[in-house]
Amino acid sequence: MDQIRRREVESACNDFIASIDQTAVCDLASSFYDRKPCRMLKEPQRGSYNVCFPVIFASDQESNEGEKWMQFDRIGSLTLDRDDSSWSFGESQPLSIDINDQEVDGLDVGCIIRPDQTYDLAIDYTYTLMQLVFNQFLRGRHSVYNEKNARSELYGLHKFRTLLMEYILPEYNHEPFVLMHSNFRSSNIIINENLNIVSVIDWE
Repeated sequence: MDQIRRREVESACNDFIASIDQTAVCDLASSFYDRKPCRMLKEPQRGSYNVCFPVIFASDQESNEGEKWMQFDRIGSLTLDRDDSSWSFGESQPLSIDINDQEVDGLDVGCIIRPDQTYDLAIDYTYTLMQLVFNQFLRGRHSVYNEKNARSELYGLHKFRTLLMEYILPEYNHEPFVLMHSNFRSSNIIINENLNIVSVIDWE
């Protein structure tokens, strides 16, 4: 994404977040929690492509129960069903910042990965990611600075592609695949005053 488009997107995101009715957010959260009343815990926390409104319910208590990793037989993404009533898996392509950026820039990502495409093998998905890198290089308006830079970048891309088949270990090429946060860093982790993790935002 070039800098002009990035500033336009940034401005549009800020305007959208400011327009969200926080009372409506609490009402929505309560509808998924037996209509129990809640309030905003702190100001909205924004990630790259998501905004989180931390809320707390009157009956919330700290729990020490651990979470098990969610496992799947394919690589894809969790999405809401057609009625927006529950989560489903297996009907949507994997989602990432790179895919979103290329979509915004009009780089025809659909020619590489279909909206409903999922993967049974890790190597197939990894190869698709490599194709997306080539797509950015070939179609992006700011992918290179000059001819020398273009030659160097293109050599590196082709060299890496020849090594790709060795990147995935055979024992990790098949299911099960686990739920993954592809932008897991400190700015996407929300903690409370006791330094306990209370939320992770910016799920893509």
